[in-house]
Amino acid sequence: MTKELEHQLRLERSRVDKRADELVAFLDIQREHQTVSDAQLSLAETQFMLLETYYVLINRRIKDLKRKRG
Repeated sequence: MTKELEHQLRLERSRVDKRADELVAFLDIQREHQTVSDAQLSLAETQFMLLETYYVLINRRIKDLKRKRG
């Protein structure tokens, strides 16, 4: 069960990483030439910060599983 959970967490981390990369690309474009409202830009920046936090939490869960298994 632990290895399966770790595998699922690694997949989720990969998905989150990809979404964060896509959002960074969007934010970079918007900073050069803003095409969305200030509110949308602010919300996208908040979304990125939350994705980063989620990524860190997933990493902590993976490390915890390894520690328990080790």
